[in-house]
Amino acid sequence: MPSLLYKYRVFDEDNFGIKMATTGEAFFSSARHLNDPFEHYFIPESNFIGLPEDELKQYIHKKTKQRFSTATRLQRKELESIAWKRAMIHRKDPTIAAAELLELQYERFGILSLVRDWNSLPMWAYYSENHEGICIGLKTEVIAEKQKQLLTEEGILLALHDVIYTDEIPHVNIDTPLNGDSTDENFDVTEAVHCTKSIHWKHENEIRLIMWNHPDTPYSFGADAVGEVIIGLNAKDENIEKLKKELSRVDSNAVIKRAIKSKEKYGLTFEDIEL
Repeated sequence: MPSLLYKYRVFDEDNFGIKMATTGEAFFSSARHLNDPFEHYFIPESNFIGLPEDELKQYIHKKTKQRFSTATRLQRKELESIAWKRAMIHRKDPTIAAAELLELQYERFGILSLVRDWNSLPMWAYYSENHEGICIGLKTEVIAEKQKQLLTEEGILLALHDVIYTDEIPHVNIDTPLNGDSTDENFDVTEAVHCTKSIHWKHENEIRLIMWNHPDTPYSFGADAVGEVIIGLNAKDENIEKLKKELSRVDSNAVIKRAIKSKEKYGLTFEDIEL
């Protein structure tokens, strides 16, 4: 894992980009609002289809006992009843359960998209408004510290996943939809649903931070998490001055750079900027 992971931002009217550069505050978006219409696209599968009812009841009983070992007998009975009703829906039409699972992803998980490369010309064009914005480098060591802190102090899971790029749509077993539990089974489904994209997006080389039970939520990693701020080569002077002023105000320790055109190849290099 590199020492910095980057987020391309614009100079927006609400100054969210500058706020991230100065305080490390980032927005964890529901997948509902991401820009890829194939986001969270999957093919539903179910073990319930074609399974005799007596075997299905045994399967549900076994799974419920495994996953809710601390529950009382009455509680497990209620859970088995719910699972049985869902199984009947799955058997009738798996797409209904798949739609419910997708909605659950939207409601339960917040996603922060980061990348390894600050020097991607397409990314500067797409996500930093034609090179007029900024690229913010977050320290991975601070992200790791926040992962531990959130889990131990607040019970919040912040998972870091590489995005998988493929031509094949992932197959997802929908018998046990994600409910926010951090089980191995749910981790597998999370990676398949949240972190699989078409090969056409491979140039982004994306890494996703996924915050469980916190969709559409801002979270501050802290000013110390910002290790680098790179200003786009087409950034306007007034935006640069505003950024520098805010970085000075918070006494930022981040390295500030300005992207410039390479004289030798299609690409960018940079020059250091003093506050």
